Amino acid sequence: MRLLYLIVSLVLAQSAANAQSSIVSLTVSPTNPTSTDTIYVYAALMFPNSDCPLDNKGHTLNGNTILASSLHCQGMLTAICNTTDTFKIDPLAAGTYTFDLTLSGGMGGPPCSPPFVADDNDTITFVVVNSTAGIGSATDFDFSIFPNPATSTIILSKPLEEVICITASDGRIVQYIDPGEIQIDITSLAPGSYFLTNSNVHYKFVKL
Repeated sequence: MRLLYLIVSLVLAQSAANAQSSIVSLTVSPTNPTSTDTIYVYAALMFPNSDCPLDNKGHTLNGNTILASSLHCQGMLTAICNTTDTFKIDPLAAGTYTFDLTLSGGMGGPPCSPPFVADDNDTITFVVVNSTAGIGSATDFDFSIFPNPATSTIILSKPLEEVICITASDGRIVQYIDPGEIQIDITSLAPGSYFLTNSNVHYKFVKL
């Protein structure tokens, strides 16, 4: 009987070790951060074995990439375990950043032993604007947008001098616009509020 129990335990442990944890979603808050904001990245995670306590997590800034990692221990119960990790990021200089998370699900503990190969990896890109750049009328910047709201195309009063992003209201970058552009096709965008964003500009427009 003891031998049977040992075999079953080993099979369950091996099954749990082979099960893949996954990153369900990454969310940045605030969705449109400025250079004075503390930024929070929320990582929604799912594990195939319960429970799933956090062993350790951390992140480092490497240029414009935030390299993050998270290790959770997995229990022996075959049941979905959902949890959320929160990463607090100190205010960043204006620019475009990528948050790159590697997730591992270990056995035992905590502390627990991570697998030889990480279970999942995901990224999210967001733009930090200067705190002095506002969201407002055409008089706030040296160019304007028309029409606003628009249905298929927006036109700038002058060519762009640098790459600019179109971001959705949740902070996702949905389109890049090259320098020199004046007329921007927005037919692929779903109706809603968007922003033209770079290191100095955070300009709202509406797609009908």
